[in-house]
Formats: sequence, C-alpha cells, structure tokens
Amino acid sequence: MWVSNLLVGQRGVLGAVLVFVFGLAIGLYAPGVKAADNNWYIEGSYSYLELEGLPFGVDFALVSGAVGYHINEYLSAEVGLGTGVSGFSRAGSKIDIQSFPTISLKPYYRFNDLLEGFLRLGLGRTKLKLVNTGTESDSDIGTFWGLGLRTNFTKKAYGAIEYVDLGGDSEAYNSSFRGITVAVGYNF
Repeated sequence: MWVSNLLVGQRGVLGAVLVFVFGLAIGLYAPGVKAADNNWYIEGSYSYLELEGLPFGVDFALVSGAVGYHINEYLSAEVGLGTGVSGFSRAGSKIDIQSFPTISLKPYYRFNDLLEGFLRLGLGRTKLKLVNTGTESDSDIGTFWGLGLRTNFTKKAYGAIEYVDLGGDSEAYNSSFRGITVAVGYNF
C-alpha cells in the first residue's frame, strides 16, 4: 500500500515525523475547534497479526495498553506499550514479539453520537525474540498505521475495531505485520 511504502525505511522515519508534526499542528491550530469533554483516556487492546511477505504463514498475538490525550474533538495523541502473547514456532525455532512501544496520532471523524471513524499514524519499535540453538533479539524502528471504527458504550466507555499495518523493513525482508485489533477504552 502507498502509505506503507512512503513511510518505511530510513526516509520513512523522517516522513513519519513530518506527518506527525503536520497533523499535530493542524489539530492544535484549526480555527473553531473546541477541546474534547474528556481529554485523557486509557485503552487496552488485543491484536491478531500475520507476518506477510514470507513463503509460509506466521501468526502473532499482541496485547497492548495505551494512554492518550484528546487534543480536540478531531485529534488525539497517545503512547502505548505492547507485548506478544502468542508467537510463531516451527522445527525447534520460535519467534515472539518481546515489546512494541509506540507513539501515535489519531485523527477522528464523528459520524454520529455513537460511531466514529479514525486513522492512526505512528512510530513504533518492534523487538523480536528469536530462539534457535541460542537466544537472540532483533529490533526495528518504523512507522505503522491503522484504520478503524469506534463506538461509544457510555459517555466514558468505548470499544473499537481496527485494521493495522505495523510496517517492517521492506527492503531487507519484504514483510509486514498486518492484522485486526479489538480495543476497549475509558475516557477520564
């Protein structure tokens, strides 16, 4: 996808930072935009991810938590941390996601009082644990994006479903973590 291609690799980190700063500037200085009612929120999520681009299937499960701040009613910023709960295992080799710290911007579009659409653009560091005859770790800093829907259960509690693309080093492995995330959150 063109977003992944634009935001991957050495130039991609710079591109992601520019997108992040541009989105933040628009959100902060948009005329006539009022602050959200409940500015701080926490969110927990479960992601089912596939590592695509390899000749065989590799599936992962990731559990994450995030703290976010609604800059206004159209934009929020958040930091998060995820860890793998289910990795890939084949012929004595095992790969697990050890950690996935993130920072992201989430522009929103409110369809009505119950349903919102959102886009997520961010930077993350994927740290993998590789177990063969010994144990090794490998990490990659890159961009990720997501596209989802959020529904409000109450004024404070909500649920969301999101398609995510965690990018990857496409020049080296031609692969990407992609999948579905289900989340619940609470606004303070």
